[in-house]
Amino acid sequence: GKQNKIIITDTGSTAFEAITSCGYHPQRKELTCPIEIRQNAAYSGQPALQPAGSYEFVQFCVNYGAGFVPVNVNGVHVHDEAFGNRPNWYMTAVVPADDQLFQQPLTGQTLRARAILSWNISPASDCNFQPIWGNQADFRIRLDP
Repeated sequence: GKQNKIIITDTGSTAFEAITSCGYHPQRKELTCPIEIRQNAAYSGQPALQPAGSYEFVQFCVNYGAGFVPVNVNGVHVHDEAFGNRPNWYMTAVVPADDQLFQQPLTGQTLRARAILSWNISPASDCNFQPIWGNQADFRIRLDP
């Protein structure tokens, strides 16, 4: 059914970046989300200009049965293209589990999860955050041993 598929929602503009899928590695206890970089510029400067660049933040949330709760936030540092190459590029945000998710037994249970991408503004542990630039993925994770 539809509830078992990843649902990508453009909660903000995806003209510059978007997550297209996400997954959870239960043994490493990490969420990973590919981030598609869709433009050459507007990421706050080229690598040679210091300080330059900006961040693509990903907020990871899990529903243990009473609604989504924040797990952790992390991201990847990005820059404007400096060599004349054309997009798209793919970065990966890796978001580690927090203590609550880390301590869940690996018995194959399924949990609902959400990842929220936000350019240059941290979602600040808000599982309903709607970014100006970015989107969200709702999906299920399975805690296999």
